[in-house]
Amino acid sequence: MTRHHLLGVLSALVLLISFDAGAWSLWPFGKKQVSTTPRLPTRNNDPNAIVTRDTQGAKSGLQPEKKEKADKVSMERLQMLAEKGNPGAQLALGRMHYDGSAGLEQDFVKAADHFYKAARGGNDRAVFNYGLCLALGRGVEKDTDKALEWFVRAAEMGVPQAQKQAAVHLEGRKKYAQALRYLRKLAADGDAWAIRRTAMYLIEGLAGDADPKEAVAYLKAAAGKGDARCQVRLADCYERGLGVPRNYEEMFSWLYLAARSDDPEAQAKLGCCFLRGQGTVRNTATAVKWFMRSAEAGYAPAQTYVGNCYLQGSGIPCDPKKAVAWYQKAAEQGDVMGEFSLGAAYEMGRGVTRDSREALRWFQRSAEKGYAPAQYNLAIMYAEGRASAVNGPKAVEWYRAAARQGSPAANVAMGRLHLEGKWVAMDRERAKAYLSQAAQAGSKDAKTELKANF
Repeated sequence: MTRHHLLGVLSALVLLISFDAGAWSLWPFGKKQVSTTPRLPTRNNDPNAIVTRDTQGAKSGLQPEKKEKADKVSMERLQMLAEKGNPGAQLALGRMHYDGSAGLEQDFVKAADHFYKAARGGNDRAVFNYGLCLALGRGVEKDTDKALEWFVRAAEMGVPQAQKQAAVHLEGRKKYAQALRYLRKLAADGDAWAIRRTAMYLIEGLAGDADPKEAVAYLKAAAGKGDARCQVRLADCYERGLGVPRNYEEMFSWLYLAARSDDPEAQAKLGCCFLRGQGTVRNTATAVKWFMRSAEAGYAPAQTYVGNCYLQGSGIPCDPKKAVAWYQKAAEQGDVMGEFSLGAAYEMGRGVTRDSREALRWFQRSAEKGYAPAQYNLAIMYAEGRASAVNGPKAVEWYRAAARQGSPAANVAMGRLHLEGKWVAMDRERAKAYLSQAAQAGSKDAKTELKANF
């Protein structure tokens, strides 16, 4: 393959990542994970915060308006109650040692000990807190298996934070059916994160048969109450025709609501709507405005789209240097399209000094994450010895990777290699299979090869 052909392929692919509707599927769909680092002081919706509310009525002594003498009396009383086995007092002291508050030094060992004693006394929140100590290795040896056992105990006692942590840890162990049980409990109580997660399980069929219609019902309930993240997920369903008929107008409406709430993913997707004229009138200038709002908020896919707009002069004056700057921002966040686009810029020398080694590096990073255009172009780099010596086995490896994802160009490349017996065994049947797959996807090159060779 000549350098001229390579650059043509790269240029075409840079355009594709702007206008290909398939780019939607690359954006996060319910993949956000719950943090495992406690954020104190406690917030009711924080799944990792130490729980302090005492269901048994013991006083914590944490009253900021009290004078020092009163605090001392309260602390002495609290310690006395704890020594006598009062679970509420033990819970409160555990929190104080965990935080290093109320005049006590931070001491995770003492905190964990108090939580354990309170938990043995039946305090549900202490059960969760001790599980958190085990999960984080604070005051006790880190043991995520034991932590899960304590989270499940607390979850069965009705502690929402424990139900969330149990779901997260069970999901990490691919015990989806058990995880879904706790997600449904949380979703029934209106937890937006759990609603999104439950919907994702139902759409993907992680815990059994897929049920997109039920997923949409969950999302509609939360989206109708103004939850921006559920509005975005619901828009995804309308865009993909999951659980509802495909409807770009509905998709646009939900994205617009979420974008007005400053959701960066919604803003980026709204930009795509204006760019493609899906659900609204096509308007590239408005598309750039929404892309820019999202990109400036740090959303990596939008940063790539802003780069594309600058590179092509779409809705904004053409400026390859600014395009590269935005690609760099996206690539540094690990965005596969940003990494690929930055690699293409380096290989073509657009907006930056041409550097095939840098191109290879960025293509490699994107390809390893499964981005087919990067895999295909990485194969070309190895096949032609760009940035390094020709490496046939590596070229074949990446052509195959892209072909497995349905890349017509990669299927054509593999077909030709099998026809020639270059780097692979000469095999006309395999060649025909690869070329036929590409032809079915509309590749003119594949149709030409089939006509000439079969």
